[in-house]
Amino acid sequence: MKGTLAIFDLDRTFVRKNSSFSFYFYLLYRGVLPRSTLFSVLPIFVRYRLRKLSLKKLHALVFRAILKGKSKALFLKGIEAFLDPFLKESLNPAVFSRFLEAKRKGSYTFLLSSSPDFLVEAIALRFGFDQWQGTEYAVDKEGFFCHISSLIEGTAKLKIAIEAAASFTTTVAYSDSEDDLPLLNWAKKAVVVKPDPKLKKQALLNAWEIIG
Repeated sequence: MKGTLAIFDLDRTFVRKNSSFSFYFYLLYRGVLPRSTLFSVLPIFVRYRLRKLSLKKLHALVFRAILKGKSKALFLKGIEAFLDPFLKESLNPAVFSRFLEAKRKGSYTFLLSSSPDFLVEAIALRFGFDQWQGTEYAVDKEGFFCHISSLIEGTAKLKIAIEAAASFTTTVAYSDSEDDLPLLNWAKKAVVVKPDPKLKKQALLNAWEIIG
């Protein structure tokens, strides 16, 4: 196979918000999850935004606070109703236009994210991505989440991208996150989306494209 592999991060890239956090608050509003979880979850979110938690630690803490022991079906049931308003207000038009352009040119589009795979899949199917992958959570015999089986973080993203790129002549990667520096450094073309000061510095040093 020839052509371009176009890899898109999800949170704060393809969409302008964090889809996982937004889905969590949607489930709180709907009464699916107890409001008591806020006491443990909000400090986790804040610490991550302040760069006091690694992505791996964030996922471990959030899984334990929200997902562990819960029915997967409980989360799947609310996704479609959540996505309608979420995507309407959060889709990043600058990145979405690049996605549409990639589709028009016949590029192979890949939504690759650390967000839960059931969210990544639902969004990917909505827009017609050719491939998608997100963090996977194992379930027990009763269908309850029991552990994180595959975390999609920086080095894991790079490994997945390298495997996917084997059949293509070139690659382009879109991301907003320093966690994705391994992927951005590897891609033939890197595009950073509304980067923070540290990632912006890297983008300028490497002459990467910056978009809003």
